[in-house]
Amino acid sequence: MGDFFIGIKEFILHRLCGEYLTDYAIASATGLFDIRQKTWSDAALKLAGISADRLPKAVPSSYILPPLRKEVLSDLGLSPYTVFVAGASDGCLAQLGSGAINPGEAAITIGTSGAIRTVTADPRPDETGRLFTYVLEDRYVAGGAINNGGVAVQWLGKVLSPGAFDAAAFTADAFTVAPGSDGLLCLPYFQGERAPVWDSKASGAFANVRQHHTPAHFRRALIEGISFSLYSILEALGPIKQISVSGGFTASEPGYSCWRTFLDYRCCWKKKMMLRRWAPRYWGGMR
Repeated sequence: MGDFFIGIKEFILHRLCGEYLTDYAIASATGLFDIRQKTWSDAALKLAGISADRLPKAVPSSYILPPLRKEVLSDLGLSPYTVFVAGASDGCLAQLGSGAINPGEAAITIGTSGAIRTVTADPRPDETGRLFTYVLEDRYVAGGAINNGGVAVQWLGKVLSPGAFDAAAFTADAFTVAPGSDGLLCLPYFQGERAPVWDSKASGAFANVRQHHTPAHFRRALIEGISFSLYSILEALGPIKQISVSGGFTASEPGYSCWRTFLDYRCCWKKKMMLRRWAPRYWGGMR
């Protein structure tokens, strides 16, 4: 058994400043972290057969790292007064960048995969295990992620039209078909699935296939299947008033309009993430 357990981020931080550190958000994803007490869980560690002294120190996202090694500063051409903070996981920071940080606000990001998240003041446990909850400073990011977002669209696009994949053409063709895909249904678990089913062996399927269904119907059915996957996570999150929508899968006006109609929520289309605007305000409010 190893002497110390770390991930890639912890390895890099150690090379930068000489200490083994991890942020609360990353620690939350290990299954070994008590998200209420914000420390490693004795019960989880006992079950895993390891002790806390073999794990990195967990710190808040705004934690200022120790001074970087002199050789690192020299190699990077940085001033010795350069400040680095611990940061957080990609999903938590994507949530912050979306600006959806107030009660009743959620954010959907659909790229290769997809996710929907919301920020809460307290942990939001889901008794059926559909959702994750990560720590972001003194708040929590709750939600779920799916494996089959844009990657499933790209796969089907290449199956139906071998060669270079054209996302705009895929979407345009799909939206020539009326909602409901004329009865064609798609269960888009082509790479297993995370939330809300958490089954790596889950398989995808098209159902109710008839001779009158065209490639456009299959494209539309897939988009609707992905939409229903995310909607099932949205239902588990509870009352939501507004949704920020971003990611390459929603980059076109037709794609965004489809999502807005499907979700039946007040939506805000985020063509660019707003991290520079929101981060100082958020971190400032936390300290």
